[in-house]
Amino acid sequence: MDKKFEFYTVAEVAELLRLSDWSIYEAVRQGSLPCIRVGRTVRIEVQAFNDWVASGGMSYDAAERQAS
Repeated sequence: MDKKFEFYTVAEVAELLRLSDWSIYEAVRQGSLPCIRVGRTVRIEVQAFNDWVASGGMSYDAAERQAS
């Protein structure tokens, strides 16, 4: 069974959260926002982003620990 992944760009996440692109890149740099990198490009998986928002935007590692 193939699982389809959907991704947001940094600009899309910034628009959803009404923040600047720089703020999103900073959250990525700090490791608080889950993302993948392809070269210098950053993408945020939609379900991981939704889970992150639902957890109150805490660091991704803390959210994973809380879920288990």
